[in-house]
Amino acid sequence: MRGAARCWMALAVLLAVGGCGRRQPPPPSKEPPAPAAPSLEFGGSVIRIADPKGRWTFEARSATVKAQSAGGPYSLSPAEGTYQEKGKEPVHMRAQFAEVQKQAGQVVLEGSVAISSAGWTLEAEQVTYDLNTGKVVAPGRTKLTFEPRAAQQSRASGGRGAHQ
Repeated sequence: MRGAARCWMALAVLLAVGGCGRRQPPPPSKEPPAPAAPSLEFGGSVIRIADPKGRWTFEARSATVKAQSAGGPYSLSPAEGTYQEKGKEPVHMRAQFAEVQKQAGQVVLEGSVAISSAGWTLEAEQVTYDLNTGKVVAPGRTKLTFEPRAAQQSRASGGRGAHQ
């Protein structure tokens, strides 16, 4: 009898631990959730951002623009852009892909990135450009080329140098 009681007790414990036939929720997934698909897509679009204080403007152009919403962020591929700060030479940007984060005032460029202005060109695989400060961060290998003659010609023609 003691053996039968132990069997029943073991069976009761197994049923209690196993949920007694109740469906258990699946274990939490260890994989991050997939990013939401862009909800807007435009062909041949231009994204314009202006500093509220009027210090600078930025314009990005692309054959394909995708966005989560009308407020961005905007994914462009391929991408070209121009940053114009008052009283300074325009900065031209080109990359295979760009993400324009309007709210943060930031542009992230990836793939064969080239940024140029007034005789200098920066080439890298990835660049983050802060529109509010003009700060450029390019991790990894970069190449900076400076052509003094192009810079002088650009200044002499009022900013209408070879990069226009």
